[in-house]
Amino acid sequence: MNARVLLLEDEADDGLLLRVLLERAGHAVHAVALDAPRDALPATDLVVADTRRRGEDGARLAEALRTAVGDRGLVLVGAGPEARWLEAGADAWVAKPVRGAALSAGLARALAAGDARREAERRAVDDALARARAERDWLRSLVHDLNNPLTAVGAGLQLLSIDPLTPRQSEAARQARLAVGRLNRLVEGMLDLGRVGQGGALRLDRGPIGVAPLLDEVRAAVEPVAALKRVAVEAIVGADVPTLSVDGALVARALTNLADNAVRHTPRHTRVTLAAERAGDAVVLSVRDEGAGVPLELQARLFRPFHQASDSRVRGAAGLGLAWARAVAVAHGGDVEHRAPPAGGAEFRLRLPLPR
Repeated sequence: MNARVLLLEDEADDGLLLRVLLERAGHAVHAVALDAPRDALPATDLVVADTRRRGEDGARLAEALRTAVGDRGLVLVGAGPEARWLEAGADAWVAKPVRGAALSAGLARALAAGDARREAERRAVDDALARARAERDWLRSLVHDLNNPLTAVGAGLQLLSIDPLTPRQSEAARQARLAVGRLNRLVEGMLDLGRVGQGGALRLDRGPIGVAPLLDEVRAAVEPVAALKRVAVEAIVGADVPTLSVDGALVARALTNLADNAVRHTPRHTRVTLAAERAGDAVVLSVRDEGAGVPLELQARLFRPFHQASDSRVRGAAGLGLAWARAVAVAHGGDVEHRAPPAGGAEFRLRLPLPR
């Protein structure tokens, strides 16, 4: 067992015996001061730290070292009891005066512990990659299965509009067309997210876009559904908001996803507000509703594609719509964030940087 060992010495004289023992055992030793900057520790297989002079501060030192050395094995040398050092993050503890056999045993335990941590990390990465591949395969299959029936339903609805219909039939056909349009947007979003998830990037067709017409387009897209719930949709544009240079179609789709989600999760006879404001070197486009808001414990998972939760407010908000909005924002150099307004509800803010 020959390893690269980083020896952290409290004092050079104290570390001399350790260096001799380690080198005699065939290890390559790199010695630095125990107080060396944690972000400058060289890469090695193991870390051995002499903590004899640290007394009661040793446990806090061990916790700091465990964080600094990452998945490497960590051996502490000093005064007992052993359990205190192991609880603080050491993989092995060697009492002073140091004996070669005890040091070798401690090094072996620490190396094994480091290998186990790295193997667990590799397994976690492999599992994540396998899940991502399964999600992409599912996505491709779902999109393929949806495209044909959606095309057929849309064509059938177009034929229905040719012949005279009763008012009730006309309204039913209108609602069906709205549903088909929403499903088509969902399919488009899945295709785009699938491409981004495979390492691709959204292709941007930038151009000058007025913010007021953009918000009007989004409002028009969600008002038919909002009208059914008696939800008012208003748009507010700050006086200092400039023209944007963005892909208007993508940004409109992202905002429509946010607004559609807000309309679906706000109570009847409430309001959804679309707003635009200047924020330094960026424009922030926000969508606010007056619903129940997003539970605190679920907010960290909001923008994960395909994430589903039992809470109905998050089930609609944590699927493809929010993930798509973030993908659009990131492609423009911005981002999307969620806020919980003091008055209640939920607010999603899409930040788009202005050209320099």
